[in-house]
Amino acid sequence: METASKSPSDEPKSSTEPAAVEAGQEAGIDAEKLAKLERSLVRKLDRNMLPILFLMYFMNYIDRNALPHARLDTLEEDLGLHGWDYNVSISVFFIGYLLMQIPSNMLITKVRPSRYLSGCMLAWASLSGVTAAVREGKGLATCRFFLGFVEAPFYPGALYLLSSFYTREELGVRIALMYMGQILSSGLAGLFAAGIFKTLHNTLGLSGWRWLFIIEASVTAAIALL
Repeated sequence: METASKSPSDEPKSSTEPAAVEAGQEAGIDAEKLAKLERSLVRKLDRNMLPILFLMYFMNYIDRNALPHARLDTLEEDLGLHGWDYNVSISVFFIGYLLMQIPSNMLITKVRPSRYLSGCMLAWASLSGVTAAVREGKGLATCRFFLGFVEAPFYPGALYLLSSFYTREELGVRIALMYMGQILSSGLAGLFAAGIFKTLHNTLGLSGWRWLFIIEASVTAAIALL
């Protein structure tokens, strides 16, 4: 017995077919025109979103790693750190970082991600600035704990934001481009700190490591407001 041939519209759609393509086909939009519109949208997203996320990730690691660089200046001497004091300040950062992971992932689905991430960036810029004013080890450890708390939302939040706009095929390249910000910061942070220590130490009566936190906080805040 002959079976009726199926028309293309009778074929089951692939579960991986982008929702935008399905919507365009249902609306009667030409496939070629739809593909052109999709490419235009992706280019616009690349221009507007990726540079900001790159800079945010760059400053995320710059601020996070400022303390080890500050130690190379007069941080321990100025704050009277002894024994495990410095190591405690390093460790409490990750306690705050871990505590905020799950709450952050819940919050970002309730608020606008771009504003949420910008708000977190302003918060960690403020804490970096406050770190420049600490006078003892307890104050440093407190700042580091809350710095980890407000820096924790960035990476999972950035991934959530990217996955909301890019398809699975497009996502890998965009994550890699964003991740280059972290790699670049690792290479430049030491040079940046050394330049500040050399040129600004004792300027206005402030140690070089204090200027490091002030400058990094100012740059971070400026990027958050973009």
